[in-house]
Amino acid sequence: MTPCVAVVLDAERFVRFVEERGLVIHLMRQALARMRESDLHRGELQTLPLVVRLARTLLRLAVLTDQMAQSNAVRLTGLNQEEVAQAIGVTRNAVISGLGQLRAVGLVETARRVIVIRDVEALRRWAAAD
Repeated sequence: MTPCVAVVLDAERFVRFVEERGLVIHLMRQALARMRESDLHRGELQTLPLVVRLARTLLRLAVLTDQMAQSNAVRLTGLNQEEVAQAIGVTRNAVISGLGQLRAVGLVETARRVIVIRDVEALRRWAAAD
């Protein structure tokens, strides 16, 4: 964790801040990217097999870490299996099964609130299967 500073602005001040700094287009791009990502995720929930959704979710989380550029292994911490299940729209038992499949082929290791992706490239190949 790194320290950060947060500021609360009322809507009028926020709009003025954004307009004065020419940030409108950047915020619009960010909002559209989030909407596209959300649409893609909803589509995946409805159509893809469990282990593919699980692999894609783990990769999305891995991208949020700074570890991907440094190594082919990524350590995800602080997530429990129930939270992963909610993210991919399945039960906790289904996540346990999916992680078991990925663990059996050597792609991940798991411990309490820790998932280690041992081979990011191989997991990408699993995630590409649809």
